[in-house]
Amino acid sequence: MPALEWAGRLWPIADDDFVAFGLLDAAIRALYVSYLAHACLELRNRADGEGDDPWPLSGDCSDEIQVFLLVAISLACAVLLADLLLAISSASGTAWQPRKRRA
Repeated sequence: MPALEWAGRLWPIADDDFVAFGLLDAAIRALYVSYLAHACLELRNRADGEGDDPWPLSGDCSDEIQVFLLVAISLACAVLLADLLLAISSASGTAWQPRKRRA
C-alpha cells in the first residue's frame, strides 16, 4: 500500500495499518457502552425503588444523571461506529499491494 496522504503531507503509515487499532478501539468502546448502559438501567431501577437498596439521590438529580448517561451512550456508539467503518475501510486493501486501491 502506498503511504497515507492526509492534510497535505505524506505519512509513512499505510492506511491498512488501522485495522488492528480500529478493532481494538471498537472492542474497548463496546465494553464502555455496555458499562454505561448497565449504569443507566441500574439508575432507573433504583430510582423506581426496584433495586436491592434505595437510590440515595433525589429524583430530580437522577433524571439529570440519566440524561447525561444517555448522551454519553449515544456519543460512544457514534465513535464505535466510526471505528468499525475505519477498520472495514482499511481492511479492503493488502499491505503488499503497490497500487492504489479502488474505492
